Amino acid sequence: MVFNSRKPKLFVKLIKINWQHETAYFTNTLLGMISPLFYTLTFILFISVLYQNVSSIAGYSRDEMLLVLFFGQINFYTYAFWGGSPALLEQYVNDGSFDYFLVRPISSMFLLSNHLLRPLSTIVNFLGPLLSVALVINWSNLDLVTRNIPFALIIFVCGVYLYFTFQLVMSTVSFWTGRGREATFLTFSASSQTIPLEGFNNGLKVLFLGIVPVMISAVVASVILGKSNAIFWASTVIAVALLFYILKKKIWEKALLQYSSASS
Repeated sequence: MVFNSRKPKLFVKLIKINWQHETAYFTNTLLGMISPLFYTLTFILFISVLYQNVSSIAGYSRDEMLLVLFFGQINFYTYAFWGGSPALLEQYVNDGSFDYFLVRPISSMFLLSNHLLRPLSTIVNFLGPLLSVALVINWSNLDLVTRNIPFALIIFVCGVYLYFTFQLVMSTVSFWTGRGREATFLTFSASSQTIPLEGFNNGLKVLFLGIVPVMISAVVASVILGKSNAIFWASTVIAVALLFYILKKKIWEKALLQYSSASS
């Protein structure tokens, strides 16, 4: 409990340290916004061309599809704030520097998860793509269900946790195989998927929420638009997040035992 009480202060300290590091290389951070902005503008163009030939896809109008993209962008960049840390676990395990995380008076999992936060680059890369999507949406065409906003927020928060937890779990493959970067990159790439929830059949919904949790932005958009049962999806995502929490703790404990036995 003593160590747990240090986590909020340490988290704020890590944000400050990484902010200073990113401002020292601000030109690189600024150049990093070009690729995500180009991707977003290309996707907006794709949707616009697509809807010149059809009026709806999976029951979604053009503006509703752009809303899915909007939430996908928010989800991706919120996740990207933490996303770089577990990807380096492969390197830390192979060169032995993971020992650094074990000798600190704090949870090794907490330290690994938060030591490479990206506060400045997340803001810089986030603004262009998000504003681009927001400006092309005709918000008056959207019938948003305001009473579902609290449920959508719960789904979003749990969803970001699920993405990161899944990436962290996948990265622990490094303890057994010495390779885990590919698995973490896969989860990072999938975090911005923009397929509407109604485009998934039941089997795929189970797969892409309960096993590989990559469709949270689609659930958020569907709930906000009143196309899905808000209480059902909020309860489901909370339950999945709790299961992933238990799974993460179990796997991390086994991974540390594997690392200790391999090092001895």
